[in-house]
Amino acid sequence: SLQQSIALPLTTVDEAQLLRASVPSEVLILVNVGVDPLKHHRDLNILMTTERTDSLSYAGVRENLVLTLDQVTLNSWNEVLVNRFDGEHALLDCLRDYLNDLPVTQHQPRLQVRCFCHNRAQFIARRVEEVIDTAQTLLLSRLNHRYLLQVQQHYHVLELVPGQVNHVALGSLSALMDYLGEELTAYSPLHLDPMALEDHDLALILPMGQPECIQVFYRVDED
Repeated sequence: SLQQSIALPLTTVDEAQLLRASVPSEVLILVNVGVDPLKHHRDLNILMTTERTDSLSYAGVRENLVLTLDQVTLNSWNEVLVNRFDGEHALLDCLRDYLNDLPVTQHQPRLQVRCFCHNRAQFIARRVEEVIDTAQTLLLSRLNHRYLLQVQQHYHVLELVPGQVNHVALGSLSALMDYLGEELTAYSPLHLDPMALEDHDLALILPMGQPECIQVFYRVDED
C-alpha cells in the first residue's frame, strides 16, 4: 500500500509551490499494523459469531477493533510525514489531527485506508474510512456540526470548527446527557453516527433537532 500510494522517485516541486504553505496531497492510514485486535480469540481457537459487527463496538462485549493508526502524509512540498496514534482514543486523535490539517481550498487530499490484521481487516478499514469521510463532509459544509460516535461503551463528540476541530470524550451516558444540556452561543447541529446509541431513545430524538425552537418529545406507553 505504501509503494502504491507514494510513487518513487518523487517529482521535483517548482519554486512557486514551495513559496506557498504546504498542504496534504495524499494521506494513507494504516490500521492495526502488527496488531491483531482479536488475537486472544484466535489463540484460544474461538470463532465468534455475532450480529453486532461494528468495528468500534464489536460483539456482545463491544470490543474496539481499531487499536493503532499510522498516518503517512505526502504534502505539496513532496515531504513524507508519518504520525502514529495508539491508546484509548487513537481513532479520534487521528481524526482530529487529519481534519485540522485539511486545506481550506476546494482541492482535498486523496485518502486511502488499509488494515492488515488477521481478522476482519476489510471491515475495519471500511468503517474507519466511512467515519473519516463523514467527518470531512460535515466539516467542509461549514455549518458548525458536531459528530457523535460511540466506541465500546463510551461516547465521543467531534466539534467541527474548521482549523480548530476538538474532541470531547464522554465516559458514560450521563456524561453525554450533561454535555448535550450545555448552553451554546450558536446552534450546532448534531450528526449521529448510525451505530451510536443503539436501542436508546436518543438515537431517535437527536436527528430531529431544529434551531431556534423548543421541542418536546414523548413516549406512548401502551398496556
